[in-house]
Amino acid sequence: MILGFAAILLAATSVTYAAIDSKPITQVDQVKGKEIVIEGKGNKRTIKVTANDVVKIEGLENTVTIEGSFAKLEIEGASNSVNLDDVKKVSVEGMGNKVNANHVDIVHVEGTQNHVHYKSSKNKTGKADTKIEGIDNMVMKIK
Repeated sequence: MILGFAAILLAATSVTYAAIDSKPITQVDQVKGKEIVIEGKGNKRTIKVTANDVVKIEGLENTVTIEGSFAKLEIEGASNSVNLDDVKKVSVEGMGNKVNANHVDIVHVEGTQNHVHYKSSKNKTGKADTKIEGIDNMVMKIK
């Protein structure tokens, strides 16, 4: 029964590959949104997202601006810089990554010298729920 459900779910998923400026961006249409993947080194992108989208940034020294409200940002790598409007969850793994958000509810940081700054959260306390592992990582609410 579970295997049959998994097969149906996989069949409903379509994959599209696109190259912009010879640097790949992968989008996978999912039931609840799309997955946008930015890979490599030194990419500079501005992307627009919708409510259930997931953005993954993998690599180093990428600079990404994300416009809109979306479900999750995942960063793996080093020295990536991301500015965004509104996200439910941020997950950062690596070293020297920086995220500036207007709004975030959940932040998980793992690695060294990663910084997440945000202005607001929908949580009752007004602060993002945080989990920090590693050395010299920072999650800070700013004005």
